[in-house]
Amino acid sequence: MTRERRNTENQRRDGDRGQWANKTEYIMVVAGSVVGLGNVWRFPYLCYKNGGGEEFYTLQLGIFFVVDER
Repeated sequence: MTRERRNTENQRRDGDRGQWANKTEYIMVVAGSVVGLGNVWRFPYLCYKNGGGEEFYTLQLGIFFVVDER
């Protein structure tokens, strides 16, 4: 691949950004992200509050070893 062709492709990629179809789509995605993050942060707290902290940390340790083996 020549240098000019690479430069042309890089310029095309930099300028070719995705667009939301409409504002409703954007708002739905943002709301979904906020709700999703809230649940991720809330789950460990609820486990600890209800006495399930030991099982939660065991689960995290197991997930760490599964991810570590890859």
